[in-house]
Amino acid sequence: MKRQLLIRVLLCAFMVAASAQTLLGQDTDEVEQGIKAYGMYRGGDFDSISMTSGNLTIDAPLISWPQRGKLHLGYMLNYARPNFKQTTRCLIDTCTVHVVRTNPMFLGIQGVSDRGFSTSTTTITETGTQVQFGYTSLVGPDGSSHIMAQISPTLSESVDGTGLFRNPTTGVVYDADGIKYIATGMLEDSNGNQITGGKDSVGRTVGSPPLWSAANGLGTCPTGALPVTTKGTWTEPGPNGGTSTFVSCWAKVSVIFDWDITDGTHTSTNETRLQSIVLPNGTAWMFQYSTDGYGDLTQITLPTGGTISYTWIEGSSCSGLEIGPRQVASRTVNANDGTGNHTWTYTYNGSTTVIDPLGNKTVYTNTALSLCSSYTTSIQYYQGTSTLLKTVSTQYSRTAGPYAPSLGQNYINIVPNQITTTWPNGKVSQVTKTYDSGFTFTSPRYNDSTQYTGLYGKVTIEKDYDYGNNGPGSLLKQINTSYAWQSPNPNYSSYLANNMINLVYSVNGT
Repeated sequence: MKRQLLIRVLLCAFMVAASAQTLLGQDTDEVEQGIKAYGMYRGGDFDSISMTSGNLTIDAPLISWPQRGKLHLGYMLNYARPNFKQTTRCLIDTCTVHVVRTNPMFLGIQGVSDRGFSTSTTTITETGTQVQFGYTSLVGPDGSSHIMAQISPTLSESVDGTGLFRNPTTGVVYDADGIKYIATGMLEDSNGNQITGGKDSVGRTVGSPPLWSAANGLGTCPTGALPVTTKGTWTEPGPNGGTSTFVSCWAKVSVIFDWDITDGTHTSTNETRLQSIVLPNGTAWMFQYSTDGYGDLTQITLPTGGTISYTWIEGSSCSGLEIGPRQVASRTVNANDGTGNHTWTYTYNGSTTVIDPLGNKTVYTNTALSLCSSYTTSIQYYQGTSTLLKTVSTQYSRTAGPYAPSLGQNYINIVPNQITTTWPNGKVSQVTKTYDSGFTFTSPRYNDSTQYTGLYGKVTIEKDYDYGNNGPGSLLKQINTSYAWQSPNPNYSSYLANNMINLVYSVNGT
């Protein structure tokens, strides 16, 4: 998803701004960025690989300042893989098929705010007609996208169980903790603590990582894989009332942005990519990219000297692209502790098979629960590659949604409602989950008054069942959770109006 407005940030990173795009759907496996709600991922502390799409997400903390209340302010290193779309171009009576990147110039590692949202507008043409309809999504700092259902002119809610709220008139966004993101650049929690006017909640003036185009040419850069073409220093509040200075260093990476599938040619350009960030203590994050024209992230060198390396393959395409999205084929960690490389490999064929450094296999079986959007429905854990240790199966509840060219292609409220663990000896345990009753909204499709229901995504009843033979045993415990925003709790409407969705009112166990 587009993240231009999240890359160049001061405190305006918390602003809600608009960008437009035209897609056949939202958050399909082919365009997915960031962490999908209720998705399945493997990786380390800051790198995550999707077990359904093979996408890599990097959310590495760069700098953070403690704040009052529930506010949080900091910056992270974020990675976006390339996505593609296919077009046909005709000149007089000659047509050629092209595959082009949809997110040029905003790939590679970038420093972004770890809080705040931008907006993305999606326009869809109904199948077999010239009729179009649109909807808005909130895009998080990592690029994850959340479709918003418009309930009224002043109220829209996310339909993926993340509990996000937006006022379409004012642009104000609330997350599930009731933290308010205001279009003027102000951030406010439910207790009135604020980040505003270039100041954080304790009065410090906080800056942001610079773009290469605004670099000042100062600082010393470490030697990287490519020559440094641009560099610049930036200074932030440091410990004990002092300051901390960082150095950002960029290099040129050759990437292909247009493939002519008809004649087999392609067009390349040199993109400016972040190659290193030198920290105030003199250590550095360093990054390398592939030289095969895709510009994929191939290695991260940590400030401690350890490395994480990736190899990539071309993935399959649900929509029939000649060039599919890129997928991680291997991940190798060298902790710089003398134990050498430790490699995980990933293969994709409807399911995802992972072989860890000890040779143990894990198989993730994936099911498309919406248009080109898959979720992991079974995980099989093996000792070695043939001895099955256990199987964890997940069922998801879902409801039909209106956000696709044809009705019946899109589903919303995709949340896990039954998790079953089966051991080789036939013993089976189970957990079931019941969610809130949610909210209703009217279809955004032209001349359609159909009412749909969206979930806030909060578990109200959880039941844990004992082990049984070839099926779940008896009920061990049941946890009933009531939230402050639910009727008939006192002042529930005020909590709901301020989107304090996560605030628990009572928990009862039996």
